Amino acid sequence: MFSKRYVSAGIEIGTNSIKVLLAELRDDDVLSFIGGSEIPYPDGAVDKVMYGEIENSQVVGELLREALIKAENSANAEISNYHIAITGSHISNKFHNETRPTEKKTPPTEDDIINLEESLQQYSLSESNYIIHNVRRKMFINNTHEVRELIGQICNNYRQENLIIFGNNEIIEKTTKSLSSITGHNPDSITFSGIAPAYATLSETERENNNGILLIDIGEGITEFSLIHNGNFIYAGQKPIGCRQIANDLSIAFGVPFAEGRRLLIKNGEAIINYDNFETFVESDSGNSDSTQKINQQHIEKVVHYRLKELFELIREELKSAGVLNRLGDKTVLSGGGAQIKQINKLAREVFKNVPVKTACINNVAIDSEFENPRFITAAGVIMHALEEEENWGPRGLWQQIGFDLRDLFKGVSEVFSSIKSALKF
Repeated sequence: MFSKRYVSAGIEIGTNSIKVLLAELRDDDVLSFIGGSEIPYPDGAVDKVMYGEIENSQVVGELLREALIKAENSANAEISNYHIAITGSHISNKFHNETRPTEKKTPPTEDDIINLEESLQQYSLSESNYIIHNVRRKMFINNTHEVRELIGQICNNYRQENLIIFGNNEIIEKTTKSLSSITGHNPDSITFSGIAPAYATLSETERENNNGILLIDIGEGITEFSLIHNGNFIYAGQKPIGCRQIANDLSIAFGVPFAEGRRLLIKNGEAIINYDNFETFVESDSGNSDSTQKINQQHIEKVVHYRLKELFELIREELKSAGVLNRLGDKTVLSGGGAQIKQINKLAREVFKNVPVKTACINNVAIDSEFENPRFITAAGVIMHALEEEENWGPRGLWQQIGFDLRDLFKGVSEVFSSIKSALKF
C-alpha cells in the first residue's frame, strides 16, 4: 500500500527509452525528486518512436505502464498528477505581436499590459495545430525601440511580441492518449522538450537576468534547442539528428552491426579529433561471431566529430537566419544522452564562437544521484515548468501556492485515480 502523498510525474517518451521522474514538495518547501525509472525499448521495438513521434501506440503504452509502475514502486508513492514532454519534427514556431497606441503619451499601466497579454493569448491556429506555448518574446515602444518593461514607459505606442510553439494536433493527441489509456487521466500539462531544460538547469534569477543562454538537448533521435534572453524565450526548434544517427554513421563507416556502432560511440566516441591517436586501434565486433576487427581510434573520432559539428552548425545557422544569434552572450548548456559524449563541450564552444559551455545538471532541488544524469533533464524540467506556471494562477508565491492549492486539488482526485488504476489492474 502506497503512502498518502501528492506526487508529480515528469514523463519523456524518447526514441530509445521512456523516462519517468517523480517529485513532491517537502515540508521545508524544497522540491524533492523521490523516485523514477527508465525503461529501454526491447530488441525489435526501437522504431516504435521515431523522431519524437509514436509509431506503435500499443507497444509504447505497455512500456509506459511499466515505467510508471516502476517509478511508483521506487518512491513508495502513488502519482497524483502527470506532466509530459512533447517533441518531434511536427513542432514549429512563429511570432505574433500586437501594438497599442497611447493617449497623449500616457504611459501604459499594469491593467493595460494585462489586457494586451490576454489579447495575445487569444491567438489561434487551424484545428490541425495545437498551441503548446504562447509566451512573451520581446517588448517595444515607439515601434522599434526594444525595452524590458512596458509599464510606465512614455511613448506613442507599445508592442509585445510572443513566441508561439505549436505542433500537429493528431500527433500530440496520440502521445497524450498513450497516458490516458493507462491511467484514465489526461496530462495535467505538456511542455515542449526544447524549453524544459531551462527550468531544470537554470535558476529563476538566471532565466530572468542573462545576456542569452542557449540550451541544447541531444537525445537519441532528435535534438531540441531554445534560446532564452532576459527572461524571454526568443527562439526554439529541433533537428532530426541525435545519438542514434551517430551510432548509425559508425555502423556504416566500419561495416559493423548497429548495436556495435552504439557501443563504439559510448566507449570510444569523442567530439574532438585527437591526431595523436592515429596509431591507436580498438577491437570491434564485426558481426561475425568468429572474428573481430581493429578500428583506428582517430577514424571513430572523425565520424563523431563531423556529425556533431554538422548538428551544432545547423543550430547556429538557424539562429542566425532568425536574427537571434547575436543574443547568445552568456553560455550554452548541453543536456540529454548526447551531452555525455567526450569533448562535446569543447566542440560546442568552437562552433558557437567561444561562448562558455557547460553540461546540464538539475539545480535547486533534492535529487538522488541515480537521476542526476543529463538524460533525465527533460523529465525533471517538465515538472519544474508545471510547478512554476502554477505561480501565475494566484497571488501567493510558488511554494505556498503549490503547498495549498495543488494539495487541496489532488487530495480529492487522487482517490479517483486509485479506483481507476485498480479497475485497470495498473
